[in-house]
Amino acid sequence: MTDMPSFGILCCGKDINELALSVKCCGRITAIMKNGGFILAGYHTAITQNDNPEGKKLCGEKLYHLAKNCDVLFTIGSDGFHKDDIIPDITVKLCRSEAVFFTSNLCGASHIGNYDKGKRSQISFCPSRSRAGILDSCLVLNMRNDMDFIDCTLPALLPSVSFAISGLTGKNVADSRIIMQSLRNICEKNANLKPIFLDNIQN
Repeated sequence: MTDMPSFGILCCGKDINELALSVKCCGRITAIMKNGGFILAGYHTAITQNDNPEGKKLCGEKLYHLAKNCDVLFTIGSDGFHKDDIIPDITVKLCRSEAVFFTSNLCGASHIGNYDKGKRSQISFCPSRSRAGILDSCLVLNMRNDMDFIDCTLPALLPSVSFAISGLTGKNVADSRIIMQSLRNICEKNANLKPIFLDNIQN
């Protein structure tokens, strides 16, 4: 049994093309989380279609099961405005409360990670209904299946994710030298993230 924090991924798509993109994004999230000192505890893929009650129910059951076995659960895909983008609705239904700070960053209300980059607007170009919530002692985060968004946002959010896990699970993530050192290494490789990382640690 390990005291290291664990993560899980529910990889979704309303069709095979979106699912394929989501799978690629899962690989990126997995790499970032493992480099941050987290261990993978569960993974599942699902096609999400609103007119398929059985499939929708199964997706909810998988989200619930993964959350029961992970400290933080990422969902990828099916978080937009298409009728089959049902992950935010399932997240809200299953979670006992919303994690507003994370929701604001994931849906685009905040600009953590400088996602804009002066090239395109995070809010207008890539809108999302992403939600974040707490299911028992698990933090659930709806991520977009967008590589740029993941690369710019997830490393910057890791200190806050660790802080939330510490409160939810009692695991003292802040004392985990491997996580903090990994975060510093990530920021050393990306100079743009360094001030964001330091701000999160100091706050």
